[in-house]
Amino acid sequence: MKTFLKTLLLFILLVSCTNETTEINQNPTNAIEGSWSLVSVSGGFAPTINLDPSWITYHFGQNLTVINNNPSMTAQATGLETGSYAYSFIQDPLYDGLPNYYKLSVSNFISNLYIKIEGNEMIIDTGIASDGLLYKFVRKNCSNQPCNALVHTLVDAAAVPTTAMINQNVSIQIAYTVTNGCGQFGYIAETNSGNTKTLKVFARYVGCVCTENLMPIVSNYNFTPTSTGEQIIKIEQPDGTFLTHSITIQ
Repeated sequence: MKTFLKTLLLFILLVSCTNETTEINQNPTNAIEGSWSLVSVSGGFAPTINLDPSWITYHFGQNLTVINNNPSMTAQATGLETGSYAYSFIQDPLYDGLPNYYKLSVSNFISNLYIKIEGNEMIIDTGIASDGLLYKFVRKNCSNQPCNALVHTLVDAAAVPTTAMINQNVSIQIAYTVTNGCGQFGYIAETNSGNTKTLKVFARYVGCVCTENLMPIVSNYNFTPTSTGEQIIKIEQPDGTFLTHSITIQ
């Protein structure tokens, strides 16, 4: 475990946002490339849902990177969950020869995406007949959108000691992976109930346009026990599950 955590430390990367940077690729090969903010979802039997542009970001680069800054939004409202998705263009007789019309196959998604772009607006149709949902996006850049967001992050592993001494510092190394090069450490939230500490790790994403790399990070959480006995450490994951460890305080 120590070797694993030391290796992860070598890959920490911090990327800042500047108003002068609007795209990773300054010469995009098609109109899809770049970052887009989801602003509304319509269709089906439900009324149109309007979203804050800072909540959901789709970035089309080498992969499709999705960042959801509002975990309360359902998968239906966001289209895709936070993550990185491989995608490829599909030829379609209905779209071939039409400028700014695209058909995409996206990994781990049950249907193709049908995309239309007009200026700085993009419409995505998931092609699922029973829902018939349309996702409307506006092009995003660092000068007109918030570029600083906190996201509850999935923890890959934690190095927790099995024993510790009362009134002495206990250090826990927590390893997690941010979804792109704009990610960095945010903060660790802590709640206490009896002998149980529950931790939630938040990554901060600084920048509207980010590299595609998944970046491993290790952060330290420290506390000083004030009583002997069993100390439970629970690390809450975004899906509501926990990584649970026990420390015997002597």
